[in-house]
Amino acid sequence: MTQGNSGEAEGVAIEIDWSSEPPPAYANGAQIVHSGREFALVFTDFVAFAGRGGAAPDAARARVVASLRMTPDVFLQVAAAFAANWNKFAEHMADPASHPPRFALVGADGVGLEGAPPVKG
Repeated sequence: MTQGNSGEAEGVAIEIDWSSEPPPAYANGAQIVHSGREFALVFTDFVAFAGRGGAAPDAARARVVASLRMTPDVFLQVAAAFAANWNKFAEHMADPASHPPRFALVGADGVGLEGAPPVKG
């Protein structure tokens, strides 16, 4: 899975029509749930202010700002893209003194993950 103006599906470039893009949503939380046939990513905005949204003063709540459903194969592509992008961020933009963790694929039989640390054998 790539970023930019086009994606790739089995080696075929797919142009993205950005004209129907909804407004971006801010999320500071996320949940991932799954069934036997699909994964759901639920993004939330949590602000612990008493009485927000008519809630009781002691009831902190998170508001759902976006929810995505996908098949397991697309979920794996998205997870790998998240990991590869984190690795690139950690390598090029994060403070090296913070020693940010890196993601690597386990049991992928020679398939690499961009920016992953070398496999120790």
